[in-house]
Amino acid sequence: MPLQKTWRISSPNPSLQKRLAEALGISWVTAQILINRGIDEPEKVQAFLKPSLKDLPNPFLFPDMEKAVRRLIQAIQNRESIAVYGDYDVDGLTSSALLQTFFTELSLPLTVYIPDRIQEGYGINIKALEELKAKKISLIITADCGTKSQDALQWAKKNGLDVIVTDHHELDSRKSPAFAFINPQMLKEGTPGRELAGVGVVFMLLIALRQKMREEGLFKNGEPNLRQHLDLVALGTVGDLAPLTGINRILVTYGLKELAVTKKMGIIALKEVCKLDGGKTMEPSDIGFRLAPRINAGGRIAKASLGLDLLCAADLERASKLAKILDQCNQERQAMQEKHVREAFRQAEDKLAKNGFVVSSKDWHPGIVGLVASKLAENYYRPSIALAIEKDFARGSARSIPGVHIVEILEACSDLLEQFGGHKQAAGLTVSLTNLSQFEERFEKALQQKVLEEPFKPFLNIDCELKLNDIQAKFLEELGSLKPFGIKNPEPVFACNDLKFNDLRVVGEKHLKFKVTDLETTLEAIGFNMSNNHPLTLKGGNVAFVPQWNTYQNQKTIQLKIKDLKRI
Repeated sequence: MPLQKTWRISSPNPSLQKRLAEALGISWVTAQILINRGIDEPEKVQAFLKPSLKDLPNPFLFPDMEKAVRRLIQAIQNRESIAVYGDYDVDGLTSSALLQTFFTELSLPLTVYIPDRIQEGYGINIKALEELKAKKISLIITADCGTKSQDALQWAKKNGLDVIVTDHHELDSRKSPAFAFINPQMLKEGTPGRELAGVGVVFMLLIALRQKMREEGLFKNGEPNLRQHLDLVALGTVGDLAPLTGINRILVTYGLKELAVTKKMGIIALKEVCKLDGGKTMEPSDIGFRLAPRINAGGRIAKASLGLDLLCAADLERASKLAKILDQCNQERQAMQEKHVREAFRQAEDKLAKNGFVVSSKDWHPGIVGLVASKLAENYYRPSIALAIEKDFARGSARSIPGVHIVEILEACSDLLEQFGGHKQAAGLTVSLTNLSQFEERFEKALQQKVLEEPFKPFLNIDCELKLNDIQAKFLEELGSLKPFGIKNPEPVFACNDLKFNDLRVVGEKHLKFKVTDLETTLEAIGFNMSNNHPLTLKGGNVAFVPQWNTYQNQKTIQLKIKDLKRI
């Protein structure tokens, strides 16, 4: 039985609703949704509803951007050997592919190094730097990593290897020894760009580099069209669960359009194995649930370079082979994950008195534990850590819940960890087995302090309450202007109260299908995976839902996708 959620219904602001609705010609509902997201001025609303590449900020506002671009131009002019050191997840792989594609278009050679998730782990390692230096590499650009790699960067500096770090993870307390350090977390709070994923940071670097090369007349055979590479930016941004606000909203809006008509052989082949039509309008969910998991699957259980090779594939035959391999990897990953999650839930049931979970096993695959931690946090609504034990160490991932900054929690245990790093909601860590028990106690103690501030109780944010008659075709069309939906810009959720339920039935073995009515208007409703939670004899209640179009046998009707249901 899922945990009961508290409904948090946003307080209506009638006066501001009226002002925005009249100024912009939108409904009061859309106005309230925007107000709920902090978009409460006509100028902000216009920018939100009509995102434009013209509104991207000057890339040279990022600290060290000028220095990085100068060094890159020097390396290009001197024909130096340049390498990319990328992370093994979809953000790192799309970042690396973006750099490789850009340099290939300039007919400039580029070496790309992707570390092995299992053998090398996250971040830059000295052995890899030694290998790259032995290959006469003199300049390295990192992609989605490097912020916490202080020792490796210090080694690079001492050994004459310049490193330009492009990353977006939480900052280290120490100043980076990198030649140039480009991380949007260096920007002040509220500055456009802080929300960027790693691939977004790389995109801004390439905008800056292209601008300087254009100004200095360095393009001899035309300049790269960066817009056509926004498909990679959208893949990495959505796949990394970055907020779809600010600059990311602009990049992903255009990126989804490029993704629909992409000419990249690897993405075409990947869409085919995902059964996504060639010209289909792309949604963030297509990335999050279909494309990104397959790109990630190589790094989880095989080789991360499979994803990079796919994204950079030049011919469709090779791309199709790689896409099928990654699809098979993803199927194997799903089977492994299901088994691991069952064991993790069993361990969690023995720790229900705790405010967070630390679960581990020597039988778990290190590439799957992040997904296991996510399932724990989602199911039990508690910060969760899943660790794969190998020899003397346990390595894994942490996932959090809203309001709990997981990196700050780990910092309270940092003296017991070999390494750690990440975001507010997700992190990676390594702990020695001798410290594991003490770490679990310290983790619980840090969470206990957080619980005293605000108890961990699941909630559902609801934008406003409606009447069924409010839900018309024009209303759904206007909601579509708020897309793309994702982190920090979720699909609007509404509530209707005191409804009658009719014709309850189970479809697809586990989904609850029924009709809702207020005796004036009747609409179809579906609750995915809800058939075991509510009896078919249910007569009525309050529903929280997302309105959507449902197309069946060429008939298009309005349907409510139920998010939660409260019986009355």
